Parts: sequence; structure tokens; C-alpha cells
Amino acid sequence: MQNKFGQPPLDIAKRVFYPDWHYYINHAQKTQTYYEFILVDTDSIKINPKPDPKNPRLITHTSVFIQKIITLSEWGQNPHHFKQFTASFDLPIYNYFNYVDAWKYTFLFKNIEDRHSWFFCFDKTFKKQTIPYWFIDW
Repeated sequence: MQNKFGQPPLDIAKRVFYPDWHYYINHAQKTQTYYEFILVDTDSIKINPKPDPKNPRLITHTSVFIQKIITLSEWGQNPHHFKQFTASFDLPIYNYFNYVDAWKYTFLFKNIEDRHSWFFCFDKTFKKQTIPYWFIDW
């Protein structure tokens, strides 16, 4: 399908979005990988990518096991205050608002050119808890 300019939408998207950025970003270091690392670092998810047997560099689908969803009261500090990642990362800090955004920005398309699917489930370690309203929107 082409638009009125005669270019396929995928070609336009490749020019607008940089690799690993599939949404408008207001901070150059807050990439999809940054947000994914927040969820992994907080033990909110376990993530298991599956490579294509023909091309191991290409991830065809990813299993995500939700272990917990941290509420503001469980965060343990002011939501504007920053926490440090437990491992080294380019941008070493995040706050509760970054955590909330991580649930949205982590699971956007992994590769704009190739198909990618997600399998989500609650991990067997997930404890029944109050789920924040912002997560219900997700």
C-alpha cells in the first residue's frame, strides 16, 4: 500500500524512527532497551526471546512472564526520586514514571521490518495483588 506521496508506509517509518525507537522519544537514551531493562531490573518480568532458526540474529517471538506489577505504595519512595539500576547501563537511573512507561514502550515492535509476536502470561510466582489502574489500561 502506498500513500499519496508514492512511498510505502514502512519506508516512511524507517526514516522517521531510528532503530530501537518505535515511538516519539523525549530523551535520547530512553530507548526500548532502556525500558525493557527497567522491567527486568525490578523483577517485574522474565523475558525469553526466541531466535529464528534460519537467522539467529532475528527474534521471531518473545515470551514474557509477568512476575509482579509494582504499585506506587510498593515503590517505597517518592515517584519522582530516582533509583539506580543494579547493573551498569548508559542511563543509570529511573523513577516510578519511567517504570509505568516501561510497560508501554518495552513491547512495541522489536523490529519494524520483520514480524514479531509476544506471548504474555502471569508467572507462577505472581502473587494476587492490587493491580494499578494504569496497568489495566495497558
